[in-house]
Amino acid sequence: MKEQIRWNATNGKEITITVELILSETIWADGDRIEVKCCEMDIRAEAEGIGTLANDAPYKRDNIKSPLGNAVAVMGKLALNQEKYDLVMATIAKVESTPEWQAKLADIDAAAKADEKYEDHYAKVMSAMNQ
Repeated sequence: MKEQIRWNATNGKEITITVELILSETIWADGDRIEVKCCEMDIRAEAEGIGTLANDAPYKRDNIKSPLGNAVAVMGKLALNQEKYDLVMATIAKVESTPEWQAKLADIDAAAKADEKYEDHYAKVMSAMNQ
């Protein structure tokens, strides 16, 4: 799944934000190229004629120095006003709502619960052994 949003910056260059859900990748495995399943999100910001500005999600910051003066978040080298920030976050949320991403989050949660259960059991065994 790939979602893109575009707008023109004040200098006229087109800004493209791409949020892509990657479900498989080709890796080099001891001389062979093999396809493996994965579930990763790739977030990129690119400017026409400049190239890549960011490879990660935006984050809110205080005291951003922007020529427009109304920036509330940064995405790599790109300053975002509230409207653009909300647009980017909505696009990321759209990709995060896919069944594949939700299954990944469920797997992470299940692994964390299993780890917690193991740590509790380990603590009980160590407590019993030290008495």
